Amino acid sequence: VVRFPRPNQKHNLSFLRSGMKIRPGNLSPTNSGNAAANNAKVMSMVASEAKSMASFKLMLLVMMVLQNSSTVLVGRYTRSAVAKEDLYSVSHLIILTECSKFLLSCGLEFYTTGGQLYESLQQHVFKRPTDAL
Repeated sequence: VVRFPRPNQKHNLSFLRSGMKIRPGNLSPTNSGNAAANNAKVMSMVASEAKSMASFKLMLLVMMVLQNSSTVLVGRYTRSAVAKEDLYSVSHLIILTECSKFLLSCGLEFYTTGGQLYESLQQHVFKRPTDAL
């Protein structure tokens, strides 16, 4: 299972708390006997974190393109072969689309936070309402 981090989520750098000190210039540990192995470990963790973030951004882009394209296509298809008196309002389609986006975003947030949707909403929306606008 691939877990996608939130863009503003602190990265999991728990390996740094294990006593390994990293110099900013070359990422080499100062209190370890095997500097090359630790360098490789640090670099692989940083690379996997960057890869995970890139795949998350790509997934979001694909989802947004699919959502916007499907809204336009469904709207045109469902309104093209219907009599004028049976047409629905475009605002109804937009409301339905926005509700589905809300449910999908709640599902993604639930997945990325490991089931802590309410805590995440509390921290990122309810405590900072102007940031959510």
